[in-house]
Parts: sequence; structure tokens; C-alpha cells
Amino acid sequence: MSGELVIIGDVITLDPVRPRVTAVAIVNGRIAATGSPADARAAVPAGTPEVTVSGTIIPGFVDSHVHLLWAGRRASRVSLTGATSIAEVQQRIRAHALANPGDGWIEADDDLDPWDLAENRLPTAAELETAAPGRGVLLDRRGHDALVNTTALHRAGITSATPDPPGGRIDRDPNGEPTGLLVEHPAVALARAVIPPPSGADHHRWIENGQRELLAHGITTAMDPAVSTAELSAYADAARAGTLQLRVTAMPLGSETTTFADLDRAAETCGLETADPHLLVRGPTKLFLDGGGSLGTALLSTPWPTHPTPPASPEPTPAAGPSPAEPAPLPTSTLTPSSATPSSGVVEPLGVGPSQPSAAEPGPVDPAYSEPVSCGVVEHSDYHGNQTLSREVVLAHCREAALAGRGAGVHAVGDAAIDLVLDVLGEVDAVTPVAGLGFHLIHAYLGPSPDAMRRARDLGVRVSAHPALQWDFGLGLIDRLGEDRAAAANPLRSWLDAGVEVGGGSDGPGPPMAPLHGMWQARTRHVRGRETPLGPEQAITAPEALELFTTGAARITGGPGTGRLRPGDPADLAFLTGDPLTPDPDTLRSLTVTATMVNGRLVFERPDFQQTTTTQPTTQPADPEPADPERAGPERVDRAAVDPAAADSMLVDVGSVVPEQVASQGAATGMSGAGTVAGGWVSPGRRVWGWAVSGRAVLGTVGDVAGG
Repeated sequence: MSGELVIIGDVITLDPVRPRVTAVAIVNGRIAATGSPADARAAVPAGTPEVTVSGTIIPGFVDSHVHLLWAGRRASRVSLTGATSIAEVQQRIRAHALANPGDGWIEADDDLDPWDLAENRLPTAAELETAAPGRGVLLDRRGHDALVNTTALHRAGITSATPDPPGGRIDRDPNGEPTGLLVEHPAVALARAVIPPPSGADHHRWIENGQRELLAHGITTAMDPAVSTAELSAYADAARAGTLQLRVTAMPLGSETTTFADLDRAAETCGLETADPHLLVRGPTKLFLDGGGSLGTALLSTPWPTHPTPPASPEPTPAAGPSPAEPAPLPTSTLTPSSATPSSGVVEPLGVGPSQPSAAEPGPVDPAYSEPVSCGVVEHSDYHGNQTLSREVVLAHCREAALAGRGAGVHAVGDAAIDLVLDVLGEVDAVTPVAGLGFHLIHAYLGPSPDAMRRARDLGVRVSAHPALQWDFGLGLIDRLGEDRAAAANPLRSWLDAGVEVGGGSDGPGPPMAPLHGMWQARTRHVRGRETPLGPEQAITAPEALELFTTGAARITGGPGTGRLRPGDPADLAFLTGDPLTPDPDTLRSLTVTATMVNGRLVFERPDFQQTTTTQPTTQPADPEPADPERAGPERVDRAAVDPAAADSMLVDVGSVVPEQVASQGAATGMSGAGTVAGGWVSPGRRVWGWAVSGRAVLGTVGDVAGG
């Protein structure tokens, strides 16, 4: 499928004027027409191939928050998915080490949680060491925390004397020895700093692997957050080489030491601005403000409840770690942010390379900063969560982004973090309006207040929400916060009812990346390991769930015309085995993506993709009457003004309407140019069907149409 094409089938367009049609026409990678087969045929030359497909066709899915590169690198890492005990974790690491001999690091990107393991705790550094003696092991947990083995601690120089870095924490046993759990990005950075960086070939391979997986889920546009300079360069290379097959909005990572000016220099250095802008664009700045809900580190306005959490080391030997009866004491020092010093210009994710804050040079104390939670028992009741950036740094990044006409996506899980972001954006908005610039809250799922929702709506701040996260760690939220507060998490219904624009994402590859899964969870509120829904009052409707992962997410990623199918929009389509708007949400679990199209080109196809190809006759009637279900009557347009630069795709203005008369062919003139027109029909939805402009049939949205 490429070039000029007519596709016939059941089509959901997400266009409010014509929400459901039976055919689409594609010309040069863009939608030329939607409507009946006759409408579509009128928009393309005679002899254009026609494809009839089964199932349902929808706009390509858009994921507003997915780590594409992380998804691509999983093939080279040990898989811990489905592991049910520490012994099984050790066995998988041991098998990976045998299959990949040498002294290279062993890493995993799966979200290992204590409630998934029979021991109801995480493995220690010593236990990980026995699985791969002498080799560094790092198991990432949702991009926030990590588990490392004894060799990794030694290589990173992490000992009992190592201070906690600002915004992070080294978990310790009662004797003060590191347990192997590194909490939040600055602590994980201590270990990542001694891991050899991936090569350019690695990045290109990960892009290829990651996009293949996303395309198989019907995703045609993806926002990849917190990418490094090297990753930006790899994306730009792929876009220039023509190997990038889906649209990517890349979010560079800002930090205490990486300024907005640094991000500008990085984009220029890696050639991002010279890449194909239809496939790769620089997105909003990514900022991390707090931790995670299931990790117990999100920034809350009220203290985290006092409750036991799984220890990071086994019972009963105190030297190996705390037992539930003897919790590890929390450090008494107050975390402080690093001072905002000029950057070297090297932009890497927080946790990699020279942009890391130095624990030896703390900056002024921010009263909102707090210690991250221990893996023992939380004994004090004044812990509110972890703030990883100072208010001043968040304000500086957002102010500079707004002045440059760009936005920022701020990771803010807890209600206190959400309020802080909205306070900052209110201050920025007083000088530079932030609406429409790409500012959005990322996650925003723990206790946002009605006032916060109102402020977000009034400021034009969007929310990137991720139903798969609740599916993934709903039980963990219940464990940490109790049933009621966990049920209120990820309040999609409330956000939408407040008038806030919400876009869907997966935050994969940890949580499931399939938008169909996210839609199902958003409609049912089911969570992993639990039979009954969690917070069903926050469920959304079928149309809202589809919009979440199409038009809603597209507003956040910034791709013009993506997430819908209207004349002039990119021809990005996903072909499904059935209707995603089915009244029974559980039907979504049985639907599959059979093919995916980007820019009118088929980039993914399953063996069971059913299509029948035919070819139109080489001649067509001069003025075929379309079967337009919206047409109120035989109204004809007698003259039109068209844009010559877009004469093959869009009608931009219409003069008068002459009911029941056929317009004569001739030269139409108007303020936007001139072109040769024939005749057409105007529907109540102000669309015109069947026009012939300079010998080419066109469809498009019209302006003021008398009687239309």
C-alpha cells in the first residue's frame, strides 16, 4: 500500500463531522477523502488501486509517554517478567550470564516488585552476587530505583561511608552497609556512571527493535521522554537515513545542572533540526519532580502512612539486612538540591554522565525536599515523599521553555508535586501564556485536588495519563496507601469532567505498551492480581478511551493531524480485528492489530491481515453522485476559491450554494487563488463532496457556506 490508494472498510475517523465512514482515499501519504467508496474514488485518479479490508480501521494510536529505546534494548537484557521468587530471579540472571559470557554488565528493565515474589521482598546485593559472581548486575525499577549486586557496589565505590546524593538515597541495613537498593535517579547514577556507555550501533539497534514492537501495537506516533544527546543523535540519524518508520517526539531531559540552553545546544549538535520534521521533532523538556506511588516516594501533601514495607534483605541475619521486627533506621539528614552550576553542554539523562549533581556540593535547602522511603518499616510520620528538583530549577526550565515557544512535561505523581508544578506554571503564565506550548503533567495520579484540576484547565495544562501503570502496581498502592486512596488513583473520570485535556500513554516497556490494553484498563479499572475493579467510579467511556490514545495523546505529542482521519491529515492508520467502541470493554482483550500504516505506507502486517485488492476503471463519470449520509439535499456549489498550492487536497473556501443545480465548470477565483472547479455537494457539516479541481477531485472542510 503506497502512493494513491482507496481503502474500503469500517472506518472510525475521530472526525466529529464524519465520525464513521466506509472508505478513505490516500494521496501522497495524506488523507484525500473520507466517506463512501464513491467519495473516495472521486478523490483519486482513475485506475487507483482499491483495497477492501475486514475488521475496523482507526487512526494510528498515539502514545504520549513511552520509552521506545528502553523497549528496544530489552532483547539484550535479562528478562525477569513473571519471576515469582528470588531463587527464580537468580536462576534467570545465572542463565543470562552463561549465555553471554565475559565480564560485561548484566541489566534488566523489568519492574521487579516485592509483592510479585514469594519472599515478599526484594533481593539483596549478596543474593544477586551469587547469581553472577564478579560481574556487575543492575536491575532497573521503573526508571526510578535500581537493585545492584556486590560487584556493582564495589565498582561504583558505594560503601557505608558514601553519603546519599541530593534527591536520592542508598538503602542501608542496621549496620549502615548498603543493601543493594538505590532509590531515585541521583542514587542510581552512582552505579550507572561506571557502566560503559552504549555505542551508536546499540542505539540504532534499539530504535529498530523498539519501533517494531510499537508498530505491532498499532502505534504510529510516540513521545519518548528523557532521551540523552546520544539518543537524540541516533534518532536524527535514523530519520535522515529513512529507517525511522514511525513518528517520534523526543523529550530532552532537563536537570539541576542541564539548562534549557544546554538542551538547545544538544539539539543543534546532534542535527535534530535537520532531520525529517514529519517523523522526528524535539518535544517539551522532560523534568523529574518526585518519585513514584508504588515505590512510596511520590511527593504528597500529607505524610505517607506508617506501615511495614518489604525489607530489602532477608531475615534473620542483621548483617545481611533488617528484619521486619528490626527496621532499618532512616538517616536524619535533610536532602538538599545541588547548586545550579553551568553545564558542560553534555546532555545525558539524570543518572548518566557528567550532568549528575555532586553530593559534595549541595545547594541551598529547599524545605519541600525530603528523604525517600526506606525498605524497612517507616517509623516516623512526617515523610511526605521525595522531591528531586528544587522549585527554582523547575521555574527556570519552564520560564525558558515558554519564552522559546516550547513546553515542558513534568513528572509529578503526588498531589504536592502537582500543586508545585501548577504554582510554577501560574507564575510563568503571568508573563508568557503557557497554553498551547506543550506544558503537561506526567502521571499526576495520586490525589490531585479539584482546585488543581481547575487550575490545570484554566492554564491550558494537559495531563499525560497512563492506565497501564495502575494495572501494573495497583496492589502496591493498596499496600502503601490503603484501599480508598488506591482506588482514587489515576482519576481519569475526574480530570475529564473538570475539562482538562488528557492524553494516554503506557510508560512502557515496564507496563504493557498496547493501547488496546490501556483502553481496556481505563474502561474497567482492573489491576493485576485482583479480581474486582479498583475505583470503578473513575472509569471512562468507550469513545473517551479511544480518544485518549488518539486525539488526546496527539495534543500532547504535538503531531499536527495525527490521531484522526480528515482530509489533509497524515495517512496513519491501525487495522484491528474488531470494533474498539464495542459496549463490552472485555472485548478489547480479544482484539488484535493486524496491520499498521504510517504516511500511507504499510509498515507492519500480520500473516492474518485480510485484504482484497482491485483496481478502479481507467475512466470515471465526470460528476458521480456520492452516497453521502450527511447530505441534507441535492445542494450544489456553483463557485469556489481554492488554494493552488494545495489544489490536490483541500478546498479552502466556497462562494454560494445553488440548490438543485449543477454548477458549470469554469475558472473560480477568490482571495486565496484560482483553480478550475466542476461541481459538488455541501453537507450540513460544511463539507463539500465531489469537486474537481484542476482535473483532480478534492474533499475538504469549507468555510461559510450559505445554506450548508
